[in-house]
Amino acid sequence: MYRMILACAARDVTQAKRFGLPIAQIAYQIAADGTLHRASAAEKADGGFLFLTAEEQIITQKNHLAQLSQAIVEECRRQNFSAVLLAMFKSHPFFHHLVQLLSAELKALGIGLYLPETYAESGEWAQIIIPTAIWAGSLQQKLEKAIAAYGKERICLDIERLRLDFSLGSQAEHGEKLSAQSLYEKRKQHQPNSYFSQDLQAYYFSYEDKSGTHFVLYDDTYSIGEKLLLAQQLGITESIVLYPEVADILPGLVAKLSGLMQKNGG
Repeated sequence: MYRMILACAARDVTQAKRFGLPIAQIAYQIAADGTLHRASAAEKADGGFLFLTAEEQIITQKNHLAQLSQAIVEECRRQNFSAVLLAMFKSHPFFHHLVQLLSAELKALGIGLYLPETYAESGEWAQIIIPTAIWAGSLQQKLEKAIAAYGKERICLDIERLRLDFSLGSQAEHGEKLSAQSLYEKRKQHQPNSYFSQDLQAYYFSYEDKSGTHFVLYDDTYSIGEKLLLAQQLGITESIVLYPEVADILPGLVAKLSGLMQKNGG
């Protein structure tokens, strides 16, 4: 059975629930002092995922770890969360130690744990989050490498909706993020021909302005659907998307997801 997890802020939970998908409410943060904070606007969860972020500057000491780990576990019990999803992608010793503590406690309670690949070595049984947003190489090869390292049953795709503008004369490696409106305006102004990249599983086009030549990557319903299909073909059965990024195309993605589930008989 393939499932897609919707990560959304508290204000979007009611709308997101209409699609019948698991919800990861972005309502929890580890503060700089190592304490667990819950957004005051957070809805009563009663299931779903505890989506956990952190402030960039962590100044706490190791002796706060046990208290923090226990606070997360207690929140899972209180809200009946089925899993904890850590969204800290930069490596930090404090979080490595936290993952080690959480991994043991959550496993004993039958509560899942989702980790960025940065922390894979600290949580040997956890699900590993693999981003699909690439701008070079092959997504299939990237996923095959992850499967070889962790096993297909432990992979959860992070499907980020691409809208990136690369200036070919710039030193920037990752491109400028575009809003939906900016992408629309560039396409309207330059009227470029768009092409689909089988390697990147995304659309692209080029245009020129006074600053030089630009290369733009973007996703739509079809390209994200193709990523879901590729995952299914490789035996990966789980993904997570940010609700605000896909709200306008979510009905189409749910239909694609339903098709994958029917194909697999689940």
